[in-house]
Amino acid sequence: MNISGGGFSDGMAWQKDECGTLKSDIKEASGLPLNQRMQLASEMDEFIEEIRSVMQTPDHPSELMRLFRSHGARRKALASGGFSLQWAHHSFCESYLLALIKAPSDPKWFEEVHTLLHGIRGPLGLGLVGIEPPPQKSDPGGQNTTSLMSDSAPYPPDQSQSSVLSCSECGHENPAEVNFCTKCRAKMILQCNKCGFKSPQESEFCGSCGEETEFRVEKRARNAALAAAAAAAAA
Repeated sequence: MNISGGGFSDGMAWQKDECGTLKSDIKEASGLPLNQRMQLASEMDEFIEEIRSVMQTPDHPSELMRLFRSHGARRKALASGGFSLQWAHHSFCESYLLALIKAPSDPKWFEEVHTLLHGIRGPLGLGLVGIEPPPQKSDPGGQNTTSLMSDSAPYPPDQSQSSVLSCSECGHENPAEVNFCTKCRAKMILQCNKCGFKSPQESEFCGSCGEETEFRVEKRARNAALAAAAAAAAA
């Protein structure tokens, strides 16, 4: 555990092997009182949902950096008090944000961090104790985990990390490794044309770099065609 060290925000020098430090901190957090572990798990769910929304905004790169610096500053301010619920919250958020900022060049790193934090209930010894998991469209969610990620990623979660994927077209449950629904042939995974990250079915933006998915492009084209047809009919 690096409570007072430079941490992730000093020159953004956090290396991939620091995932080991994150795992260590999560393990230490598992020793917090039950009510604090429940609060921490709930806060991480809310945080990942917030980041999904941020990723859909045009200026998400600058907003991610702002949040990253903010959580880093708060973590440092709490360093003198030792490991605590508040320190863990800001440290985990800082870790997640840096991995997401770096995701375009290192998507596997982000996937690992997303998996760790989106599925944090298990390592905290909670399971579903006292907390209803946030509603997910198709996956347990992780969050997503690691994909935290839902239809509008960051992660957020990458449904390809789930053991079962439910098709949003027909509701059929498919094995996680399939690319097309085995009942209706709908595409289950959308691979980003820019960075290659795999996002869940019906995602409008890439969970890693925020690029529009083919689903959004096709949806926009359909809407434009419908609008044109309606305008022609009204003329």
